[in-house]
Amino acid sequence: MLNLESLPAEVKTAYENLEAEVTRLTQLLKLREEEIRLLNIQKWGPRADKLSENQLALLPLEAVVTAAEVQREAGLPEAQKQLPHAKKPRPNHPGREALPAHLERREEIIACHPEDCRCPQCGGERPVIGYEVREELEQGRVEIDNNWCEGAIRPIALGRKNWLHLGDQSAGPKIAAAISIVETCRRLDISLRQYRRDILPKLGEWPVKRVSELTPRAWKAARSASAA
Repeated sequence: MLNLESLPAEVKTAYENLEAEVTRLTQLLKLREEEIRLLNIQKWGPRADKLSENQLALLPLEAVVTAAEVQREAGLPEAQKQLPHAKKPRPNHPGREALPAHLERREEIIACHPEDCRCPQCGGERPVIGYEVREELEQGRVEIDNNWCEGAIRPIALGRKNWLHLGDQSAGPKIAAAISIVETCRRLDISLRQYRRDILPKLGEWPVKRVSELTPRAWKAARSASAA
């Protein structure tokens, strides 16, 4: 607490005047709030004091508001009386990241075609304004895109409702593994019928340590080596 007796007379008088002004403004504010509450009750009905500030702000924007609608709005839970928060916009994709700096760079300039280097109207040489710069992996182990993978799973995504007959949660990974084998055979141009006819009888007695030899890629390489 502030000890007013220790203050000079001028400061004490100013403090008391400010305190009296704050008390007057507080009472005036309460009076205005009460007047607004009574006006809302007079305009929207006896349950208008149950409405939130957001609801009271939206009611004048309605073309027609009935007493039943006001009562229904007043009876809503507090969480539903608040305005919904707008969703934050998703940030734009930064695009393809640059390749690591430690990779070896080899500059290759692809010159324009001779027919494109001259104007077809006057025959004059067209000036080179600039070049399109891009980086690509050459002989990389990972392909530059996954278009083939997206194309392979497209039929599964479109017909996912037809796969609800799996019956058990553990069947999902098994079906995914089977579809992966099917699509790998299709991509490697392997006859799925021949592959299954050769692989399935071996699964019961095949060593686990040599299971990599049964993959479609290894199976095709072994068949090519035996045929040669």
